[in-house]
Amino acid sequence: PVGKGTWPALWMLGENITTVGWPKCGEIDVIEHVGRNPSIVQSVVHTLASHGDTMNKNSTTVPSFDSDFHTYEVLWTKDKMEFLIDGSSYYTYKPVTKDHASWPFDEPFFILMNIAIGGGQVRISRGRLLESGAVHVADMHARALTVEGTGNLKSDASSASRHQHTQPGDVEIHLRCLHP
Repeated sequence: PVGKGTWPALWMLGENITTVGWPKCGEIDVIEHVGRNPSIVQSVVHTLASHGDTMNKNSTTVPSFDSDFHTYEVLWTKDKMEFLIDGSSYYTYKPVTKDHASWPFDEPFFILMNIAIGGGQVRISRGRLLESGAVHVADMHARALTVEGTGNLKSDASSASRHQHTQPGDVEIHLRCLHP
């Protein structure tokens, strides 16, 4: 979506969040677009070792983020995560020391896609309304979301309608977004 105050994302969260909490469960932001930064998209990895305003991130410019078709990917192996846009790599997360604090990615993860409005990243003060007309389109259109690789794709009967789970191990996630 276009507009100050929007924060669309495709991300993954450790399935064990209810038992170990965040950030220990791990979080993988495959793609985020913060509406106050037109044309800038980012990928971020949150771990116990570095989270919040983490050093484990990179951003790139996608001038036509809101008008053209783009493919966002993470290539997730047992050693690293490589983030790509339209087939071009722009960030790799590969910690030198791989332990529970820097690599919580050997557990199942939820896949989430959402649009947040407001929040710390978009810098809208609590209690302050969005500017009139600031959000022109507040929806996302995904043409395809595929999980490929040797990881286990499974669904839990109690949450199958809300979540998909994936296990790491040479997993490739593609999000194909078409912004109207």
